[in-house]
Amino acid sequence: MTDEFTERQQKAFSFAESSIKHMTGLCTVIFASSVLLSKFYIPEKEGVRTLVAGLLLIPWLSLMASVLFGVIAMVRLTGVYSKKGAPKPPSINDDRISQPVKRQIVAFFIGLISLMIVTVFANVISNT
Repeated sequence: MTDEFTERQQKAFSFAESSIKHMTGLCTVIFASSVLLSKFYIPEKEGVRTLVAGLLLIPWLSLMASVLFGVIAMVRLTGVYSKKGAPKPPSINDDRISQPVKRQIVAFFIGLISLMIVTVFANVISNT
């Protein structure tokens, strides 16, 4: 067995790395934008303001969890990529990499969808 990656393996690892970085960056931008712009879509009514601010914790925590899973996936990707003399060749389908990536994707979509729901809810409440 050689320690060299085939061109196909190299492309797979490069694509995975790029995908993880892009999703992590996207989560960070969505989180930061929603925090900065929250004063515009949180209603002024006191009881409703507290409710919407509390509901915003769901998407914010989901997006931050997605970033955390992305960082974990990158660290594990680096560990698998740099391991030499392993009994089997490194694979992008290794559970140590695929599990955090799957969790990152799920957390991202939960955060994105719940942010849209909370924003629409806040808009409906503020117009009533």
